[in-house]
Amino acid sequence: PANHPVFLHCFGGADRVGTVIFMLGALLGKDVEHLGHDYELTSFSIWGIRSRYSDEFQRLLTALRAHAPGGTVLQQVEAYLLDAGVTAAELSSLRNTLITASRNATG
Repeated sequence: PANHPVFLHCFGGADRVGTVIFMLGALLGKDVEHLGHDYELTSFSIWGIRSRYSDEFQRLLTALRAHAPGGTVLQQVEAYLLDAGVTAAELSSLRNTLITASRNATG
């Protein structure tokens, strides 16, 4: 919390950082529909129109499904990150820090 706020950016906003923000949003409980809308907002970048129906976005969803077939996007992202070496304690700490910080900011 002493390091908040955190600012993430990249040149286009939909690829590397967009993927990180997608995963963070999923970990914090956003559903896939809202995550798709967030992705489409990156159309304001210099790279043109982005669509949650695009091959790129669908490939991300397909890749995540492989880690928790039949699971929710939260379960898929969580499984992916655990498979990548992020610990359950780190995921819990991330959620607690960001959700608590958000609640404290809004009163």
